[in-house]
Amino acid sequence: MEARIQKLQKALFSQSGAANGYLLTSSVARRYLLGFSSTAGTGLVMEDAAYFIVDFRYYEMACRSIQGCKVILQENLAEQIKQLCARHHVQTLGVEEQTMTLSEFDGFAAALTGLTLVLDGRLSAALSHLRLIKDRDEIQAIAAAQALSEEAYTDLLGILREGMTEKQIALELDFRMRRLGAEDVSFETIVAAGAHSASPHAHPTDYAVRQGDLITMDFGALLNGYHADMTRTVAIGEPGEKKRHLYQTVLTAQLEALKAMAPGKELSAVDRVARHIIDHAGYKGCFGHSLGHGVGVEIHEGPNLAPKSRGVLKEGMVVSCEPGIYLEGMYGTRIEDLVVITADGCRNLNHTSKDLLCI
Repeated sequence: MEARIQKLQKALFSQSGAANGYLLTSSVARRYLLGFSSTAGTGLVMEDAAYFIVDFRYYEMACRSIQGCKVILQENLAEQIKQLCARHHVQTLGVEEQTMTLSEFDGFAAALTGLTLVLDGRLSAALSHLRLIKDRDEIQAIAAAQALSEEAYTDLLGILREGMTEKQIALELDFRMRRLGAEDVSFETIVAAGAHSASPHAHPTDYAVRQGDLITMDFGALLNGYHADMTRTVAIGEPGEKKRHLYQTVLTAQLEALKAMAPGKELSAVDRVARHIIDHAGYKGCFGHSLGHGVGVEIHEGPNLAPKSRGVLKEGMVVSCEPGIYLEGMYGTRIEDLVVITADGCRNLNHTSKDLLCI
């Protein structure tokens, strides 16, 4: 974590800017930079020092776990920030303008008399840039979360049957991830069967799955502060030729997109690989979302693999690959893996079969 703080300091202060100090207030920044999860705490980053001010609820835990940043017990936050800024000759503070609310900004501005708060954009930009490339520890954490998610899914398949509702299936999947040690689920688990599977982000309902249904399950575990994200679609009984064709088209699109992932590949070009296959299979206009996104301390972070995305894949990025086809009022399918971009391609963090499973 100390290395991340040093990288942030280099990014913020290698060139002169509007601010000579920065406030860290988001839970995401705390988790990424300090390796510490909490609902409170304020970071203060200067060119030659970094501090974390936190109340008594988290103080002892923070002292034990945080390195590369001095932990201070919060007593009077505004006065403590002013004293530290005076000690390091800081007059202007930048903030996380992408996450700080207007009321938070106004509150700090009123309390920090003698200091100027600015929205120079450098802090949020620097954090986003640093988080694009995962280090070894981050990749290991994401891989562990993904492995846990797959284990939960494999266990779920043993009880999945006709007559279960979408809500029941989601609950069983969530329970298994928790039982295996997940801190939480990465997002509300999506279970969409029958006509509901035509909605990419459908909420689980009381619909009971029946013969011939496709069931799309999009889920992931949160483990050690890092997210997993995967999607599998299975069938109850025999789905029929049309649904099999749809499924095979999505699988082919996903596999070809995975082959195209490598350092230097344009984000939009990788999306185009999958989209071309889906369009030319007769499903043009039925793949309405992007091919994928970055995953880390947030479930959705950069980069975004979409038709209009700019930029290229780089070694160390962790991205999803999740093409789908959705036929309104009928059915749909999505298949999703998480991959790490390597020096010569990508490494898939998923290992469960993607052949259409008929239960």
